[in-house]
Amino acid sequence: MLTVPAKCQWRGAYDRSVKFSVSPPDAGSIPRLSTLLVETSGADMPDDCRPFALIADDDPLVRMNSAEILENAGFQVFEASGVEQAAQILDANGGKISLLFTDVQMPPSQRDGFDLARVCAAAWPDVHILVASGMVQPTEDDLPEGAIFINKPFSAEVVYDRLQELLPDDEQPAPLRQANP
Repeated sequence: MLTVPAKCQWRGAYDRSVKFSVSPPDAGSIPRLSTLLVETSGADMPDDCRPFALIADDDPLVRMNSAEILENAGFQVFEASGVEQAAQILDANGGKISLLFTDVQMPPSQRDGFDLARVCAAAWPDVHILVASGMVQPTEDDLPEGAIFINKPFSAEVVYDRLQELLPDDEQPAPLRQANP
């Protein structure tokens, strides 16, 4: 058995290492391998290869439901209960995060999810942004360019549909690409 280091490609960069083992079919033969393709999807995908998403919502049940939806779509998830905590997570991990999924109203903060989305877009322009609210509709200047808004309550199908719209095909985790809402 031979252990081979490989790289997992995400967002065009080979930056996460993965190891896998290869065994020849029988000890007396040498396999002719021109290409070895390792496919993973969903829960079988190694954590190193799954993109990161940040969920910001003050309601723990909504946050938990959102995390389940995004994990099933193939993301690893950071969770924040407010704007300040989300900003701290972005400061520490902004370069790894590919999706911000934020609520709008998150008391007791003076800032809201629109503020968080604008700050994120300015500091990390490669992060895709999905904003949700059941109370507030965005005005023309609330959302940064490219961000998408959805109404609460939302279903997994609505989130998948908007993520497929928001993320380029090559940045969608396999479970999301394969989802049929």
